[in-house]
Parts: sequence; structure tokens; C-alpha cells
Amino acid sequence: MSAAVQTPVSVIQITDCHLFSDPDARLAGVDTKANLTCVLEHMARYFLPQSIILTGDLSHDANPDTLAWLQAQCLQHFPGSSWFWLPGNHDDPASLAQQFDQLNPLRDWQQNGWQVCLLNSHSGRPEGVLLNSELARIEALAQQGLPVALFVHHHPVKLGCFIDRHMLAEADPLLQLLTQYPTIKLLAHGHTHQESRLQYAQAAILGCPATSVQFQPKAPEFELAGTKPGYRWLQLQQNGTFTSGVVRVVDGSVADVTQGVY
Repeated sequence: MSAAVQTPVSVIQITDCHLFSDPDARLAGVDTKANLTCVLEHMARYFLPQSIILTGDLSHDANPDTLAWLQAQCLQHFPGSSWFWLPGNHDDPASLAQQFDQLNPLRDWQQNGWQVCLLNSHSGRPEGVLLNSELARIEALAQQGLPVALFVHHHPVKLGCFIDRHMLAEADPLLQLLTQYPTIKLLAHGHTHQESRLQYAQAAILGCPATSVQFQPKAPEFELAGTKPGYRWLQLQQNGTFTSGVVRVVDGSVADVTQGVY
């Protein structure tokens, strides 16, 4: 990618920031604020997103000052983009709604001929839960005939990693909807701190690297990976297909880029 060219994209996903209000606090030795700042600066240099979605575990200390700092950073780097959010297991949904008063509160909207839907899998425990009301929202959108992109914090299909102990509990009703409705083309999640790509029925299930620390894929117990922080971009096409890629960032430079057409 050239620094002189910004690429328009439909959506950028940022996840698992695990920010602290204390500037000296670290997560497994990592300065999560510095990581996120590098990611945002890199995004602003290379991309022009319509929407940016924060998919949970945003604050590690549940401090309002942390969320205020995050909102300020978001608006500073991308004042022309629409910012959306959903909660992770480390977040308090009520606090996010109160503190993110300048970010978009919509839970679903139409974009580029797609229905985009944000799901709340927060359960008060490490594992996630989708209430019947959330499943009903998915079904109602899927019945409208447009391609559907779902965003949620917890992953619904096992990755063969220790984080599967804390995945979306009782995911079968969600997976049944993916099978029943071919309009559901995409489910993007956070929580796993790693890039992943799975297929379930016609839907691509995509995991996003964290901006904080990365988990070692396939590790049976908690283990950090040496890969760099990153984010995911998605280009939604009017014909129901999409292109997506993951960008890894180190010290403001690209460490690695992967992408695919779906």
C-alpha cells in the first residue's frame, strides 16, 4: 500500500483493545494504548472507511476515563467516519452506552446494499450468550432479502484453542439461522485475539486480531503469540460478495497483510 493513496472501504473492525486509564498499566507487558494509537494512525494513513466497528473488550479497567480517551481518539483520527460499538465480556454495556455519547448508537443499518447488524453477546461472564431477542433481530433482517453482515464479540464455532472455553454458549440457534438463511453472508467476531477464517453454510466466520495482545492459535492453554496488533477491513459489494483483509501493524508500519474474496 502506498502512503500517498487512501483506499475507500466499507467497514474497518477494531477489537479487544483492553485499555487502561493508568498510563503505566500494561497487559502482559504490552502498552495497549500505544498499540491502539499505532493502529489508528496506520488506518488513517491508508484507509477511508465508511464505518468503523469496535467489537468489544475495549476497556480492561472499566474506568470512564478510559472510554472517554478511546472516544476522543476515534473522533480525532476519523472524524468523517461513522463509529459503532458493541460490548465484550470485559465491558459494561450500560457504561459504554453512557460514555460513547458521540459514537453512533445504531444496532443495525443498511450500507452498500447490505444489512449490517451488531449483536450483544454480553452475559456478565467470560462466555457469551445471545438472547432470543437478538436471534429474532437476525431472523427479521435475514428475511428482508439483502445480504447480511453480523458483528459480535464472542465466536460461535470452536477454533481448537483455550479460548473455546469462553466462546458463545449455546450457539446452535445462531448456527441454525446461518444454515436457514443464505442471505447471511458474514459473521465477524473478536474475543479470540487472533485472525481466523471459517465457513459455516454460506457464511464466512472471520476472527480479528486484537489491538492489544495476541493469543497463540491452537494452544490448549493460555499462551501469547508473537504476532503484531492488527485490524480487519471489509469491502461490501452490491452483488452480495465482499473482500476482506487483516493488517498487522508494528511501530506504524505494515508487518503483514492477508486478504481474501468471499
